Amino acid sequence: MRNVGFWSATPNAILATIQRITHGATPLISKISRILEVLNFAIDGDHPRRSEIAGAYLRFHLRSTMSKVSRRRLRSFRLLGNEMHFADPGAFQFLLSEIFIDGTYKRCRQKPATVLDCGSNIGMSILYFKTLWPEAKITGVEASPETFALLRKNVAQFGDVRLVDAAVCDRHGTMTFYPSSPNSMTGSMNAVRSGGEPTMVKTIPLSELVNEPIDLLKIDIEGSEMAAFHELESSGKMPLIREMLIEYHFNLPGEDHSLPEFLDRLTRCGFDYELSSSLPNSFGECHDMFIWALRREVVH
Repeated sequence: MRNVGFWSATPNAILATIQRITHGATPLISKISRILEVLNFAIDGDHPRRSEIAGAYLRFHLRSTMSKVSRRRLRSFRLLGNEMHFADPGAFQFLLSEIFIDGTYKRCRQKPATVLDCGSNIGMSILYFKTLWPEAKITGVEASPETFALLRKNVAQFGDVRLVDAAVCDRHGTMTFYPSSPNSMTGSMNAVRSGGEPTMVKTIPLSELVNEPIDLLKIDIEGSEMAAFHELESSGKMPLIREMLIEYHFNLPGEDHSLPEFLDRLTRCGFDYELSSSLPNSFGECHDMFIWALRREVVH
């Protein structure tokens, strides 16, 4: 019988010992702490394939370290039976950690039949959803042309995933898009948020993607959420959505964002919500907030 209590308690004790030995070598401590968290996830995580995920994370960490020594850049990695292609190994490891280990999108109240994923990036969120809900019909939306090419390659094995190459906002047309170099993890229509060489991309209103009941809307569109949800409410389609996982970008420079207004819209449209965020390093600094919203009748 495995000793779950031992594994859940040991990482903190080990970490405290390592901190005393290394006298506050912060980067080393951070790496060791993360590895201990991954090992703990392999034992106590709530993903049905947690041991495979933990093993993949540790293998990737090793391969990434070796590639830096050999100066041979990693371009793909096999994760849960799927070959995932990427432009930046560091960004891939971050997504693997955030989505699969930390479970950023694990809070879905009911098993969804339909998922709308706005801001799919290279498809890690879609792979995560498919490992949990293989029968779900998913629509993935990504604005960056370069990232979309990787997304299409990464989810090609899933026959019931539809992809849309466009930026979600409040209107049809084209707009200037600033991909963050080199992989557009924070690609945005806000130049301050992203930087990089600007390119023109097609835009699509959020309401056009909501033409049937959506069990889960996951949305991470790097600052366009206020305009997108204003348009969605005006379209009258908010009642079609049951549950939402929203990344809200607070204090984004150059954007007229009002968090109270955004939350009031959710309440007005029949949603209850929970908020989560870490405080920024300095007051007024842009940082991400996570909003989990459920239709009131689902909550009660």
